[in-house]
Amino acid sequence: MILLFRQPPLPPKREKRVGIYCRVSTNSTDQLKSLTAQIKKRTLLNFLPKLTLRVCKVA
Repeated sequence: MILLFRQPPLPPKREKRVGIYCRVSTNSTDQLKSLTAQIKKRTLLNFLPKLTLRVCKVA
């Protein structure tokens, strides 16, 4: 007797939703570092098609 088992279909992969936290520092050197980090992260999102940028607000 031969038993055949059917594997259930895999669920579709969901996109990951990401947010970028931005802040303004009081020291101008810190502001420049913060802005540089923000630009790097935003640029990285352009090359990761499975990620979707979402607008998020922090109260």
